Amino acid sequence: WPHGFVTTATLHHCRAVLSTLANAPASSLEQLRPDGSTGHIAIMLRTLCVVGWVTSQEGRYTTSASVAACAECPTLASLCEDVYGGEEDGHGDTSRSGRLVRLTKWLPSISAGWELPCEAAEVRLLPTMLAGANVPAPG
Repeated sequence: WPHGFVTTATLHHCRAVLSTLANAPASSLEQLRPDGSTGHIAIMLRTLCVVGWVTSQEGRYTTSASVAACAECPTLASLCEDVYGGEEDGHGDTSRSGRLVRLTKWLPSISAGWELPCEAAEVRLLPTMLAGANVPAPG
């Protein structure tokens, strides 16, 4: 599912914000970024709202402890490094074939299940989104 390519990276990069939201629900963007640089966070939170991992009501955002736990998951961090990172094995292979080698190791997880915290069972669509990050859309 191609949406997973964006959603997986967003989940990973929002982990500090999601942890804050899980502990302080109904936070505004200004509370999350008192320095006023809220643009990127607003976009990331809207992306996560689309899949239901964050809710927004009247400019206040909330997420669950389950979503925050998944955002901190080592599997997610490793997958993001392989999908979006620039190095295959320390030799700097950023070619299409080098990326393919890195992603191949994740194929068994798509069919057999991902190594995720138990809270992942409560995070709707997570396995589908992880698979979507790994398997590029045709074309």
